[in-house]
Amino acid sequence: MARKKSTVTIHDVAAAAGVSVSTVSRVLNNKEDVAAETYDEVQRVIAELGYASSLAAKSMRSRTTN
Repeated sequence: MARKKSTVTIHDVAAAAGVSVSTVSRVLNNKEDVAAETYDEVQRVIAELGYASSLAAKSMRSRTTN
């Protein structure tokens, strides 16, 4: 039996929106180099899937806790 994934990742958002992980990252970080239509679509998918960034994952990537 396959295990159900409990959290939505940035990869899931990218796949559902039909964009790259980098594009989702740029939207999440409010970068200005994303087309308005793409920005809106990624935001819609984020809301639809219930994506929330993980503080633990951010801490591991940055090697800091604050």
